[in-house]
Amino acid sequence: NASTIALTGMPGNSGGFTNVGSIASGNANYFDSNSSNNISNLNYTVAPATDLQAQGSFPSADVLVGSAQTLTLTYRNNGPLNAPAGGTIATTIPAGFVIGVLPTGCLSSGVGPWTLTCTAGAVSDGNTQAFAIPLTMPGTATAGNFPVSITSPAGLGDAVPANHTVNAPHTVVPP
Repeated sequence: NASTIALTGMPGNSGGFTNVGSIASGNANYFDSNSSNNISNLNYTVAPATDLQAQGSFPSADVLVGSAQTLTLTYRNNGPLNAPAGGTIATTIPAGFVIGVLPTGCLSSGVGPWTLTCTAGAVSDGNTQAFAIPLTMPGTATAGNFPVSITSPAGLGDAVPANHTVNAPHTVVPP
């Protein structure tokens, strides 16, 4: 029976590689009638990857009902490669919040709650692209999270998918 072997590479390790497999008997009494088939090579290519990270921030203190605040969604490239344009960062804005004029590259869909998606441009190693989302707080007290998630540009692998989601908590209180 064949075994499945999974290989996981780190960011920056890319190019052509060869996996060499061989078999031999540990029994000296075993006769191998065809020793030319005991080694096999498997060539494979690893596409370059980087580490993209979702970040979200909202005022950490309680904010007043009806006040204007800014939710910041940040698309971060931890490297080591530059990320081409086309990745996205998204969140859900709960019902009751009012979305102001969105920054370039951001679109909303739905009718409270809204899905908000922003498309990032090229982001070089170690840099970020932030999207400031203007919001007016609901007229009643509420608390919860803005769930923030990213999607890598097409064809770009990501070595650390665990940091693709984060929550930005919010607490809206009466005056």
